[in-house]
Amino acid sequence: MVKVFQTKNCKYCGKELEEIYVQRFCEACGMPQPVTKDEDYFQIFGIERKFNINLEEIEVTFYRLSRVLHPDKFSSSSNLPDVEEAKSVSLLLMSVLNQAFQTLVNRDKLRSYLLLLEGVDTKRLNGNHASIPKELAAAWFDTKDAVVENPEGAEAVLAKFEHNLIKALEVQESQIMKFEDDYDRKREQEVLNKLAHEIQAKAFLKSISRDVQKFRDRTKKGLWH
Repeated sequence: MVKVFQTKNCKYCGKELEEIYVQRFCEACGMPQPVTKDEDYFQIFGIERKFNINLEEIEVTFYRLSRVLHPDKFSSSSNLPDVEEAKSVSLLLMSVLNQAFQTLVNRDKLRSYLLLLEGVDTKRLNGNHASIPKELAAAWFDTKDAVVENPEGAEAVLAKFEHNLIKALEVQESQIMKFEDDYDRKREQEVLNKLAHEIQAKAFLKSISRDVQKFRDRTKKGLWH
């Protein structure tokens, strides 16, 4: 079974809890155990903090916990020491569980979350941005000029640029995954810093991709005429 969190004693009856598994409640008194302030999403799901996680394991644990911790299961149990407290804790648990699940199964959210846990904020990076493809950025400025100057040929120009942009995104994603593999093996802060810059570069490319679509929409509406 999957060990999802660690604690020494039940918060309500004080029973020592040597092994807490997917139920996440005290078998002695039946009370759900609240999330502690120092638990992260990886601990909630009982998995190692890393980028390459087992999504199937996450999903199985999520649905097991959802069934066991649903507030309805605590709404009318007279055997509980505090029914209202149990309902309140279960509601909070389900909220946190959903947030954790949505984060861990989304690759981009997982990356940002793990980096933040390790003290790296990709939105506040300074210094070397060499990983951002400057040639592609320059090509985008030229493409925008070409579209404004010749709206009739805009679609062909945008399609050509978008082809190169997609290839650049694929290269960027491959580089990100390489650093993720390196970090999962080595656990080195330097690897995380490099990874963060690559993620920032990918975000830059994706912002260009959104701009391409905006230019395409404006062209279809004839706004450059």
